[in-house]
Amino acid sequence: MKFRPSKQFIVGLAILLGGGIFLGAEYFLVKSYPDYQKKKETRLSQLLPYENEDLGIEMRISEGIFGEVEKFAGGVRVRRRRFWRVGPSLTITSRPNPDGMNEFSATLLAKLQTRGIHEEIPRYRFWH
Repeated sequence: MKFRPSKQFIVGLAILLGGGIFLGAEYFLVKSYPDYQKKKETRLSQLLPYENEDLGIEMRISEGIFGEVEKFAGGVRVRRRRFWRVGPSLTITSRPNPDGMNEFSATLLAKLQTRGIHEEIPRYRFWH
């Protein structure tokens, strides 16, 4: 006499195997997520050098932003494209001061230095 499993047994076994695979995948994702976050934070904190002779700037840009460099008249845009969304970008332009002077006025300089406190911008630094 051959053993023929019933339909209920096959459905129950399929549910049991599917649930086991689902729980295993969830366990793997929960265990690996903190490592993924740590790698992402270290990648974002690494700074890559960038230099543009046309604008006369030399700076370091986060690896999370540094990607495609697009030059346009009077400026440059650095961005990293994402697959399904718009990624972060950094746009630097050179324009003359509104008053035509070579240096910032004392009032404007004070506003730029204290902007991070008044507007509550985290990690804002102004170097002059």
